[in-house]
Amino acid sequence: MSPDWAERALERNTRASIELVKAYAEVGVDGIWHECTYSSRDMISLAHFSRFAAPYTGRLIRETATAGMKSVLYFTGDVSDRLEDLVGMNPTCIALEEDKKQYGLELGWIDEAVGGRACLLGNVDAVGVLQDGTPDEIGAELDRQFEIGRRNGSFMMSLGSPVTPSTPIAKVADFIELARERSAAV
Repeated sequence: MSPDWAERALERNTRASIELVKAYAEVGVDGIWHECTYSSRDMISLAHFSRFAAPYTGRLIRETATAGMKSVLYFTGDVSDRLEDLVGMNPTCIALEEDKKQYGLELGWIDEAVGGRACLLGNVDAVGVLQDGTPDEIGAELDRQFEIGRRNGSFMMSLGSPVTPSTPIAKVADFIELARERSAAV
């Protein structure tokens, strides 16, 4: 695939996405969840990220803000060399995958790098903690992440990946209730 062809396709897709953002704003949607799932360090170089991903994602986030909506930028994979670029796009919130792939996505350094410039979403491990963890292990992870989130004061508890089909609904409900209880103490 030639770079010019890729850029034309990205431009066309971005324009279509911007039209969707505007349509959502017209019907009263409060926010948009933007996903970057194929532009991490483990997938493309920083130069390719800067050319083929960042400009288009940045435009979507700006258009979301212009339309009066909040934006959550969810990025999967290794973000270590592009987190500053993502935060610089000025999303309302930033969400990152948990560290089960061993990229070093530890919430503490992420919080330091974000520095309160965007609301940071927690990245509780959807498999190792939510699906397979005990109530005590889940509580300990919530406490750990809330402690980190308290540093810059702009934090929401979340999972780093979607809930797995093997996770019982009752366990998800317990996680939500436990997060509410623990957040009230924060």
